Amino acid sequence: MTSRFQIGFIYLEETHHLYHFLSVAVALSKNHDSHIITHEYENGLIDKLLELYPDHAVKIHYWKTKAFRRFTDLLKSRKLPRKGFWYKKNASKLLNNYDALVFSDYHHHVLKKLRKGDKPYLIKISHGILGRNYAVKKDLLDFDFHVFIGENMNARLKSEGFEVNHTVAGLAKLDVVTKLSHEHIFKNGKKTVIYTPHFSQPHSSWHLYGLKILDFFASQSEYNLIFAPHVNLFNKVGSETETSFTNNYTKFENIHIDLGSRKSVEMAYINEADIYLGDASSQVLEFILKPRPCIFFDAQGLDYPLEEFEFWKLGQIIKSVEDLEKALNEAEEDFKPKKELQNLTNSSNVFTEPTTTVSERYAIAIEKFLVSRKTQDAL
Repeated sequence: MTSRFQIGFIYLEETHHLYHFLSVAVALSKNHDSHIITHEYENGLIDKLLELYPDHAVKIHYWKTKAFRRFTDLLKSRKLPRKGFWYKKNASKLLNNYDALVFSDYHHHVLKKLRKGDKPYLIKISHGILGRNYAVKKDLLDFDFHVFIGENMNARLKSEGFEVNHTVAGLAKLDVVTKLSHEHIFKNGKKTVIYTPHFSQPHSSWHLYGLKILDFFASQSEYNLIFAPHVNLFNKVGSETETSFTNNYTKFENIHIDLGSRKSVEMAYINEADIYLGDASSQVLEFILKPRPCIFFDAQGLDYPLEEFEFWKLGQIIKSVEDLEKALNEAEEDFKPKKELQNLTNSSNVFTEPTTTVSERYAIAIEKFLVSRKTQDAL
């Protein structure tokens, strides 16, 4: 009989991380004690999404940070605790009560330093499809096991000389979002463009050109626009805090703005749009899961091709707002020879297998890893 393991999923990040592991936690709860460990400021989304799985057995823990840090978090209106202090307060519970801890980001260092031996095992899953090179870092070597979305991640690691214990299982987020239903914003029969600028300068097109792009769509009537930037652009991470500009565009029936609601991370807008307009964000790799025309805004005037923005080959590249109208008019023609390239990119980026769900594959992989380690320990 397979051992029953204690598995904790750490959730101290922004909302979009939750969608990449929630269904995995549910799948593991069928045969193991599966826990989501979060902070006291969590906004109730975990419970809301778990309603999609009425038979789940996931346990949720809302752990506090240090009292003084809680006070300063309140003063500064922080939505997330300072991770280092949270870990220091809760390290003992994490290290002594779980067989494995699952991370979707790189804030494992305190636990790795404090754990004695190799337990609990540290497992890493991705919080998005591999896009730019910053996702390939030495920190990946800190984890005992990885579950990759696609084989391209392992290929990229090998090209950098890294070898990690891993399996490939697919995009777990899809198991959650396919259970959700969203009504379309626009019902006027016009083509809809989604503009999703990244939050980080200097690659983001928002800081120099964003308002001009919104003005372009406000001045024409041929296209609808959904402005749904990376969720970090307007939550201090991206340095933008002023949102009053949105008032200038609410009067336009062909423009919809969402600066970070649930819908913006649930693929609702991506699924509605006909054309993608972006820059450095790898969100385009979710958009092309259903191949469609793409336009990329090169805000820096870079000399393409660049390995850092390899996904720009999937569409047109423009360097000014003045180029946008022409690019939109040529979007369908430009897409025709690139459709097959988008399909090939999907095959490398996202593993699929028709007889199991993504979450089942993650659960099986994590269980097999833990069983194999327990067997080794018994020898």
